[in-house]
Amino acid sequence: MPHQYHRSFFCERTAEYLLASRLVGLLSGRVSRVIPFYFWSTREGNTLARANLEGIICKTVAVYARRPKIEGPNQTIVSVKFNDLLFRTAHQFHLRGVPVFAGVPGVSSIWDLTQSATCYWFCLNSHGRHCGDVTMRIDLTAHSVLDTEGSSECVEGPISEDQLANRILEGNNSLDAVDVMDIISESVKRGNNLYGLELERWAFWSAGGYKPFYLLIESTGQGPTNRQVEQA
Repeated sequence: MPHQYHRSFFCERTAEYLLASRLVGLLSGRVSRVIPFYFWSTREGNTLARANLEGIICKTVAVYARRPKIEGPNQTIVSVKFNDLLFRTAHQFHLRGVPVFAGVPGVSSIWDLTQSATCYWFCLNSHGRHCGDVTMRIDLTAHSVLDTEGSSECVEGPISEDQLANRILEGNNSLDAVDVMDIISESVKRGNNLYGLELERWAFWSAGGYKPFYLLIESTGQGPTNRQVEQA
């Protein structure tokens, strides 16, 4: 891949607005309740929030928003980077039964960031190995990956929205909603090395580096969760 300078034109948070809305719309026709949320331990993870979630059984996924980068205006080829930190944290989520995806809006201008914009979806899975950074170039006209720099086996995709929905709903275990908050807190801390391992100074002051958004998806007709078995 030629080493050319690519620049961003919006941040991950801006991308999240479209990606979260797209996922809710994609899943709402298949399940009765889909709730996107961002996690702060002192807000979504505090004792009041947990008390309101007692007895709720759900599925959950973590989704990292990625921002497209371009060389200049009016480009049809974008560059997308998956940082090593994402794979480390994704591995921690997988160990706890939570699938991890990434999404990137297929646009080259913020003006094109509409509800009809194409979104590209990926599965992140390091399988416990070191991945490093992975960068892909995507042709927005052909809707295809031109080339990949880094460990391509750590990123699967792009996958279609039907494939994404099926993986979320069929391959995702039911969890106690209170346990979900514990899983998120523990996975992010361990993935971002907040227990004293290799923590970069910038990652600490930016609240632990990159953070995904999450979905709570109502589960019906499921077997007991681990928490229910333990309490029986």
